[in-house]
Amino acid sequence: MLSTFSADQVLLPDSGYAFTLLYNGNSALADTAGVKAALAAFLTDGPTAGVRSTGLVALVLGALTLAVVALRTRNLLRLQRWTLRRKGRPWWSAVPGIVWLLVPTGLLVGTAAFLLVLIGRSFTFWQLCLAMPDVMIFLAVAAVTGTAVAASRVAALLR
Repeated sequence: MLSTFSADQVLLPDSGYAFTLLYNGNSALADTAGVKAALAAFLTDGPTAGVRSTGLVALVLGALTLAVVALRTRNLLRLQRWTLRRKGRPWWSAVPGIVWLLVPTGLLVGTAAFLLVLIGRSFTFWQLCLAMPDVMIFLAVAAVTGTAVAASRVAALLR
């Protein structure tokens, strides 16, 4: 099965129904199994369970993305204050904080390799963007803003 689509086929022999569900995109967080179960329950007059919404996860990731933008903007606006606090300290004591800012970049670049090791499936970057758009947007925003703050701090240390 490719990671850019999803398909399900269900046979309900007792009711005489069968159906196929085709999804033109496959969000890793989408409840495709819940959609299938709800449709089967509807067709057989069985108890229907609600389909799990991905809205809460998307809302949390959206809020985290906005929080990262706000924090990193604050970091950039307070660069001079950060530089003054660093005065008199050895340069290498700033390295952990700068490296920490680059963690999202490493996560963004390494997501495909991590998934290959974790689940044994290979994905391209574009496939990951299609399958997990909210996660990849969060990582991309955190990576770009983190790199900008890290670069500005390195430049401030070099001055």
